[in-house]
Amino acid sequence: KEVWVVGQWRDIGPWEVQGIYTDEALAVAACLTTDHFLGVVPLNTALPDMTEEWPGCRYPLPEQEVTA
Repeated sequence: KEVWVVGQWRDIGPWEVQGIYTDEALAVAACLTTDHFLGVVPLNTALPDMTEEWPGCRYPLPEQEVTA
């Protein structure tokens, strides 16, 4: 099992969690601005201690499709 994390990139400071979803389509629908991204996270799995690329993390909205 896995969950989809929707986050918002901030120019200053860390990114912010905007929501956690069990369905990818709901996560994509929650991405309302070009600063919103989503990534999948496996449940019940230890994640690496070191910073690394987030496999599958993406910004689903092209810049011209801002809805909010």
